[in-house]
Amino acid sequence: MWKDDEFILRLRRIEAMLLKVIILGFLLLVGIQIYQGSGTILTGIEGTFQRSPIDFTSSDVSEDILEERIGALTIEVSDGTSIPGVKVLINNRPVGDFQYREVTLRVKEGDIIELDGRSCTTQTRFKVTFTSGIILWPTKGMEITLSGEVKKVCDVIFRE
Repeated sequence: MWKDDEFILRLRRIEAMLLKVIILGFLLLVGIQIYQGSGTILTGIEGTFQRSPIDFTSSDVSEDILEERIGALTIEVSDGTSIPGVKVLINNRPVGDFQYREVTLRVKEGDIIELDGRSCTTQTRFKVTFTSGIILWPTKGMEITLSGEVKKVCDVIFRE
């Protein structure tokens, strides 16, 4: 009977110690979150970064950066199949393919959009199914036919 009381006493001590560790861990977690939210240091997967706010009123900031506008457009395979071999190029750089039947692009004014269909020898049709309101050209509904070549879709033009 003496051993049972001693066992229960040890369990209660361990339980009290674990409760203290849990409370201390919780307080430490809250403290770290408050510290990170204070704006002194940001920590991410890549490492530790110093937060430096950007002053957009400074004369060092280029007008091009302040006025850079970005639009979005979606190009889709007309017959609804996926064609992962056809690549989408913006300014001669591959940015996507039609593995999932459609590609949504982030574009700037003056970007040159092309479709690289050299890996697909059959004639394939594509359609612009979405353009954000800022985009004047290409228009929604524009169709492109490809037959194993690199074809320029358009130069992106924004509304004023």
